[in-house]
Amino acid sequence: MKKHLTSGLLAIALSLSLPATPAHAQAQKSAEEIVEALTGKKPPCPKGLRCRAGELTAADVESGPQKVDLNIQFANNSAEILPAAAGQLAELLRALKGDAVTGLRLEIAGHTSATGSAAHNRDLSLRRAKAVQDYLEAHNLPTDRFSIAGYGFDRLLNSDHPKADENRRVEIRRLD
Repeated sequence: MKKHLTSGLLAIALSLSLPATPAHAQAQKSAEEIVEALTGKKPPCPKGLRCRAGELTAADVESGPQKVDLNIQFANNSAEILPAAAGQLAELLRALKGDAVTGLRLEIAGHTSATGSAAHNRDLSLRRAKAVQDYLEAHNLPTDRFSIAGYGFDRLLNSDHPKADENRRVEIRRLD
């Protein structure tokens, strides 16, 4: 009994000491997840390895929405990309420099929550999309592959909670 009580208290103490992840936080997408979302295909098995039964290979038929929402953080009410976005941007670069998406035309779409006016949010979301495009250009990706759009809060991810943080996002969508 004493051992179970001690284990239980230890578990509670550990859970209180660890930082909680907010329920609304979007997980960072890997380059492989970005490629899969944009192409509708899972990346092929690495050379020399066998695919497990049920895994898709590059020969599989394309399907899916061909878009991906990314967790790119910006300063409040600003198009300034925060340092916390570095990991997600690195994964986006890795995906976009890969052979699977090289020839694709893509839209970089900014989205906001429903805090503030519609006109302000459309402008803010467009400036955020432009900031991501500028980042990609600064890392040697040709901007003619990308168009940008700012949708403000017209396309909420969580329409039940229009002011929710998950509505503030950048979406990469395949155009062709």
